[in-house]
Amino acid sequence: MAAEQGGLRPGRPCRRRRRASRGRAVRTPPHVHQRTFSLAVVTSQQAAERVELVGFARLAFAGVQSAQLGYAIAHDQQRRGYATDAVRTMLDFAFGPLGRHRVSAAIGPENVASLAVIKRVGFTREGVLRDHVFTNGAWRDSVLFSILVDEWAPHVG
Repeated sequence: MAAEQGGLRPGRPCRRRRRASRGRAVRTPPHVHQRTFSLAVVTSQQAAERVELVGFARLAFAGVQSAQLGYAIAHDQQRRGYATDAVRTMLDFAFGPLGRHRVSAAIGPENVASLAVIKRVGFTREGVLRDHVFTNGAWRDSVLFSILVDEWAPHVG
């Protein structure tokens, strides 16, 4: 989901590298003091003119000039580059128009696909957050990753 050269603009579609897919950020511009931004990950089958939601990415402000990144892709749509594109798009947006200095992501240690995505785009592992989330009746650890603005090369294309 490479952002347009001028950067992702809230409420406007962005051009995608993959099969006529589009993302749309939330509706209000950053100067309206919005704290959370979401991106829909969709596929578009031009012959059928059908659009299918396959996932999302979310960026939430956290602290001074920092943000937390989260994303999910439907199981049957994984391994097609959608998560990588979504993460790159959100990083372009975070470090460009939103002026963030740092973006972090907390990932379950068993989530091999997500760990590969986050490493592929240049995040650095910081450590383990013990008993970080409570899901399915149990406490679970998360691996914390981050990337800083001077470590990010804007993705064009």
